[in-house]
Amino acid sequence: MLRAALESQAPPKQNATDTINTLSDRLNNSTLLEDRRTAILGLRSFAREYPATVASTSLRGLISGLSRDVEDIDTGKVVLETLLNLFNPDANSPEASDDIALWLADMFSQRQDNITILLDLLDQPDFYSRLYSLQLLTAISTARPQRTQECILTAPLGTSRLVAVLEDAREPVRSAGLVLLNEVTQASTELQKLVAFEGAFESIFDLIKSEGSLSLGGIVVQDCLSLLANLVHLNPSNQNSFRESGFVPRLGALLDEEQEDDTEEEDPAPRPNKDKNLWGFFAVLRMFLIEGSHGAKENQAAFVRHGLLQRVLDLAFDANVELRIRAEALKTCADIIRGNAPIQESFGSNQVTMHAIANGDGAGRTNGATEAYVIDALLDLTLTAASVSFFDVRFAACEVVQAYFHDHKTIRLHFIDRAIYGFTSGEDETSNILSVLMGGPSSYEGSDPYRIWFAALLAFRLTFEEPEAKSRLRSASEGDAEQGEEVVTCIQSMTGNLIGALQAKEDSRVIVGYLMLLSTWLFEDAESVNDLLAEGSTVQSLVQVVIKPDRSLEVEQGLIAFLLGILYEYSTKDSPIPRRKLQPLLNNALGKDNLTQRVSKLRQSHLLREFEVTPQDLSSAEPGMLPEVFFDQIFVEFFKDNYSRIVRSLDKDPGVETARPLDGIDRDLLDNLRAQIAEKAEAQQKAENEVFEVNQKWEQAQSELRRLEEKSNNERGTMRTINEKLHSDHDAELGSLKISHGKELTKLQEQHKKEQQQAQTKAQQDLKDARTKFDKEMVDLRTKLGKEISDARAKPEKELKDVRNELRDMRTKHELDLRDAKAKSDKELADTRARVEKLEAELKSVKVFRAKSEQELEEARGRLDKELKEIHAKHERALEDAHSSHAQALQDSQGKHQAELMESQAAHEKELGDAKSKHEADFRGSIAKHDNELKAVHAKSEKSTKDVKDSITRELKDKHDQELQVLQIKLEKAEKDSKQAQKGDKELKNVRAKFEKAEKELQEAHKNSKETQELGTKLKKAEKDLADALSKHSKELKDTASTHDKALQAATSKSSDADKQIKAAKDAQSKLEDQLAAARKDAEDAKKKAASASDSTSTASKMQQTELETLRKRITDLETESAASIKTIEQLRTVNGTTLEKVKERDTKIKTLEESKHADVKDNAKKPAVSKDDSDKVKKLEKEVKEQERKAVGLQEALEVMKAAVEEKEESRQGAQTELDDLLLVLGDLEEKRAKDKKKLKELGEKTSDDEEEEDDDEEEEDDEEDEDEDDANGPRDSDVD
Repeated sequence: MLRAALESQAPPKQNATDTINTLSDRLNNSTLLEDRRTAILGLRSFAREYPATVASTSLRGLISGLSRDVEDIDTGKVVLETLLNLFNPDANSPEASDDIALWLADMFSQRQDNITILLDLLDQPDFYSRLYSLQLLTAISTARPQRTQECILTAPLGTSRLVAVLEDAREPVRSAGLVLLNEVTQASTELQKLVAFEGAFESIFDLIKSEGSLSLGGIVVQDCLSLLANLVHLNPSNQNSFRESGFVPRLGALLDEEQEDDTEEEDPAPRPNKDKNLWGFFAVLRMFLIEGSHGAKENQAAFVRHGLLQRVLDLAFDANVELRIRAEALKTCADIIRGNAPIQESFGSNQVTMHAIANGDGAGRTNGATEAYVIDALLDLTLTAASVSFFDVRFAACEVVQAYFHDHKTIRLHFIDRAIYGFTSGEDETSNILSVLMGGPSSYEGSDPYRIWFAALLAFRLTFEEPEAKSRLRSASEGDAEQGEEVVTCIQSMTGNLIGALQAKEDSRVIVGYLMLLSTWLFEDAESVNDLLAEGSTVQSLVQVVIKPDRSLEVEQGLIAFLLGILYEYSTKDSPIPRRKLQPLLNNALGKDNLTQRVSKLRQSHLLREFEVTPQDLSSAEPGMLPEVFFDQIFVEFFKDNYSRIVRSLDKDPGVETARPLDGIDRDLLDNLRAQIAEKAEAQQKAENEVFEVNQKWEQAQSELRRLEEKSNNERGTMRTINEKLHSDHDAELGSLKISHGKELTKLQEQHKKEQQQAQTKAQQDLKDARTKFDKEMVDLRTKLGKEISDARAKPEKELKDVRNELRDMRTKHELDLRDAKAKSDKELADTRARVEKLEAELKSVKVFRAKSEQELEEARGRLDKELKEIHAKHERALEDAHSSHAQALQDSQGKHQAELMESQAAHEKELGDAKSKHEADFRGSIAKHDNELKAVHAKSEKSTKDVKDSITRELKDKHDQELQVLQIKLEKAEKDSKQAQKGDKELKNVRAKFEKAEKELQEAHKNSKETQELGTKLKKAEKDLADALSKHSKELKDTASTHDKALQAATSKSSDADKQIKAAKDAQSKLEDQLAAARKDAEDAKKKAASASDSTSTASKMQQTELETLRKRITDLETESAASIKTIEQLRTVNGTTLEKVKERDTKIKTLEESKHADVKDNAKKPAVSKDDSDKVKKLEKEVKEQERKAVGLQEALEVMKAAVEEKEESRQGAQTELDDLLLVLGDLEEKRAKDKKKLKELGEKTSDDEEEEDDDEEEEDDEEDEDEDDANGPRDSDVD
C-alpha cells in the first residue's frame, strides 16, 4: 500500500520525445550560455538514436547556435557534433532514413548564411572547429552537391579557405579538406578553375611528397591524385595552367622517386598502396590525353618533351611491376602517341628492355633481358603465347601498336611492308602478324587463342577503310610458282585456316578473329572478293557451317552469314563465281530467311548488345577461365552500321552491281550501253569514210567543173578574152601588191620626202625673195631718211644766216637811233635776257620730263616683252599639243585604215575569185559597190578631217582672241602712259610693231614652226634697224636743238622745225611698217604654198571616217593614260616636295638644337644632362631625316619609272604615226591603180561605176544627211578628244 501510495504521488515518467521537446525549448529560450550548452549536450545524446525528432524540433536552434555561440569553442564543438550525429544516425535506429540527410542538407543549403558560417569556422585555429566544419560540409555536399557548390562559390573567400586547409599541419584536417575538395570539384568547372588558381597544384604535389610519394604513400596520396584528376578532367584551362606552370616535370619526378625506392630496397616489403598510387597516377596522366579534347596534342608534346613517355615505357616493361599496373602504363603510352604524327614517327626509334617470360603464373620471374626497339618488343609481347594472367598486358600492348599507326597512312603502309618482308624472308615468325595469320592454329603448340585474335585485330585495324593498305596486304602470298609450287594468296590462306579451325572446332576467338578481318577486308573491295571466290569450295564450306544446327556456334554462324552477304553484295559479273550463279547458290543452300535469322541472332547476342557495358579485360573472366573478349569496338560499330544493308543484299537483282558504296548499276544495262557505244563508233567511222569519199568526188567534180569553165572561157570572143586578161592582170597586181609593198612604201616615202623638200625649198626661196625685197626697201628707207635729215640740218643753218644778215642790216639802219634809244634798248635787252632765262628753265624741265618718260617707256617695254614671250611660249606649246594630237589621230587612222584595207583587199580578192565563174555584170557590180564604199569612206574621211581642223582652228582662235584682248588692254594702258611725253611716240611704235609681230607669229605658228622662227628673226632684225635709225635721228635732232638756244626766236623756230621733222619721221616709219606688212604677206603666201604641197599628200587620209573614229578613241585612251601618268608624276613630285619640306624642317630643328646645345655648353659647362638630352634629340631627328631621305629616294625612283612609261607611250605613238604615213601612201597607190582600171574599162567600152552614180544620187544624199547628223552629234566629243 505504501508503495502504491508513493507511486501515485510520484511525477509522471517522461519519454524520449518529451525530453527532446524540453531540451529544444530550453535551447531556443535560454539566455544563459551554460543552459544552452546543457540543452545541446542532451540533444547530442538523442541525435543518433532519434535523428528525425531532434532535427524537427531543434535544427533551427542548433544552426542559430553556430552563429550566436561561435566565440565559445566548447559550445561550438558540441553543436557541430550534434549536427554530425544527425547526418550519421545509428543504423539500428527506428528513425534512421536517407531522407533525413536530404532534409538536413536542404535546411542548410537554402540559406547562404548557413554555409558561410561553416566556412568562417575554417579561419579558427581550433582543431575540432575546423575538422567538424569540413566533415559537416562534406555531408551536406554529398546530399546536395550542386547547391553546396553554388554556396561555396558565392561565399566570400570560400574557395581560398578550402584550399588553405591543405597546408594545415594536422593530418585529420588535411584529409577532411581533401575529401571535401574531391567532393565539390567533381562536376563544377568553375570551382575547378578557382581551386587551381588558389595554388592547389603546388599543395597537392607537396602533400604527395610529404606522404612518401607513390611508393610509400597511403590514402592521402590517393586522395591527392583523385583531386588532381578532378581539377584537370575535361578542363583545358586548368590543363594549360598546369602545363605552363611547370608541373609536368614534377609528374616525371614522381616516377623517378618510385623507381629509386625500388632500386634501393633489395627485398622490399609488401606495399599494398603502391599499386593503387601508380594506378591513380596513370589515371591522372590519361586525363590530360583524352582523344579529341582541347589541348590534348600540346599535352602529348609536353609529356614527350619532359621524358614521361620513356619513363612510362620503362615501367611497362619492368618485370617487377604488377601486371595490371604494366597494362595501365601501356594504355597511357598509347594515349600519349595516338593521333600525333611527329610523336608517332619518332616512337619507333625508342628502345626498351624486353624480358622473356619463363612461366605464366604472373609472378614476374624472367629469363634473361635484351634491348629491343619498342615496336618489336610490343609485337613480341602481344603475339607470344602466354598465360591468361598476361591478357591485360597483351591487350594494352596491342593498343599501343594500334596507336602507333592510328590516322597515319605512311606508317600503316610501312608496317604492312615490313610484315610482308618478314613473312617472305622467314624472319620474325613469332612477332609477324602475317606469319601468325597465314600459319593458322596448327603452326604452334599450345592453347592460346588470343595469339591469332590479336594478329587478326592488328591486320583488321591496318586495312580498315584503307584501299591502298588492302591492296598491299593482298599482294602477299605463299608458294613459289617457278619451283612448281601452288601459289596461295593471303586471303585464300586465311580463308583456308578459317575453314580448318571450324572443322577442328578451335576456340571461338580464333574463328571470330578471322571473320572480323575478312568481313572488313572484303567490304567495298571487289578485287578481294574475287580473290576469295577464286577458290570454289570456300563458299560451299561456309554455307555448310551456317546451315548446321548447333546452338554453340551462333556467333560464328552469324559472322559467316554476314561474310556471305558481303561476298554477294560486292561480287560482279566477272567474278570467278558470277553474281547470277552465286545468288541461287546462296538462296537454295541457305535461303534469305536463314541468313537474316543468323545475322539477327548475332546482333542480339550479349557479346554485341552489352559490349559497351562489359569490361574488355581480365575482370570479365571467371577464375582460371579466358576473358569474355571476342570483338573489337570498331568492328561492333561497323557491324551495326551495315547490318541492314547486308541483310537486304540477297534481295537485289543479280544484274545490279554495287559500283560505289551506296549506288548500284545494272551490269546487263552496262553491257548493252557498251555494245551500243561500239556500234555507234563503228557507224561514225563508216560515216566518216563516206564523207571522205564524197569529199573526194566533190573535189573531182570541182576540178572537172574548173576544166570545163576554162575550156568554155577559151572559146569566148575577143571581148571576153580581153576582160579575162584584165581580170588576170588585176589579180596579178593584187598578188604582187603584197610582195612589192615594202618597195612601194619606200618609193612613196622618198617621193613624199622629195615633195616636202621641194616645198621647203620653194618656201625658202620665197622667203629669200621677200627678205631681199625687204632689204631693198630698208635701203631706200634709209636713203630717204638720210636725205630728210640732211635737209632738216641745212634749213636751220640757212634760216640762222638770214637772221644774222637781217640783224646786221638792222644794226646799220638804226645806228643813229641807237644812242637815242639806248635806255630803251637796255631795257628791252634786259627783258630779252629774262625771257631767255625763262625759256632755258622751261627747256630743262622739258628735258627732265623727257628722261622720266623714257624711263617709264623702258619699263613698259620690258614688261610687254616679258608678257609677249610668255604668250608666245604658251601658244607654241598649245600648237605643239594640237599638232601632236592631230598627228596621233592621223597615225591611228593609218593603223585602222591599214587593217581595214587588208580586210578590204581580202574581200576584194574573194569577190574577184567568185567573179571568174559568174557573169560580167557581177564583176561590174562589185566594182561599183567597191567604188561606192570608197566614196562613202572618202566623204566621211573628208568631213571628219574638216571637223578636226575646224575644232583645232576654233580652239586656237578662241585662245588667240583672249590673249589679244589682254594685250590690247595692256597696249591701251601703255598708250595712255606714252601721251604724257610728246617724244615717246617712237617707243610706242616699237611696242605696236612687236605686238603685230607677235599676233602674226601666233597666226602662222601652226603652219610651219621653222619658217616662223626665220621670219621672227627677220622681223626682229628689221625692228632693230628701225629703232637704231630712229634713235640716231632723235640724237641728231637733240644736237641741232642745242646749238640754237642763243636766241628765243631761233630756238622757237628750231623747235617747230624739229616737230615737223619728227612728224615726217613718223610718216616714214608708217610707210616702212606698211612695206614690212607686205613682206610678211608674201612670206605667208609662200608658207601657204608649202602647206598646200603637204596637204596634197594627205588627201587620201580623208577617205576613212570610220578609221578616224577608232583613232580618236585610241588618242583618247593614250591621252588618258598619259594624263594619269602625268598626274601620278605630279603626285609623286608633291609627295617628294612634302618630304623634302619635312626634311628641311627637321634640318632646321637640328640646327636650332645644335646651336642651343653649343650655347648651353658655353654658358654653363656644369650641365651635362641637358647637353646629353639635346644630343639624343639631335640623333633622333637625324635618324628621322635619314628615313625621310630614303623615302624621298624611293619616291624619286618611282617618278623615274613613271617618266620611262610616258616616254615608252610616246615612242609607241611615233611608231603608229610612221605606220599611218606608210598606209596613206599605199592607199594613194591603190586609188591610182583603181583609176587606171576604170580607164581601161572605158577604153574597152565597159560601163564603170561613174556611169551609175547618177542612179544612186538620191541614196547618197540620204546617206550624206545621216552622216552629217552623226557628225553633228559627235562633233563636240571629237573636239574634246582632239
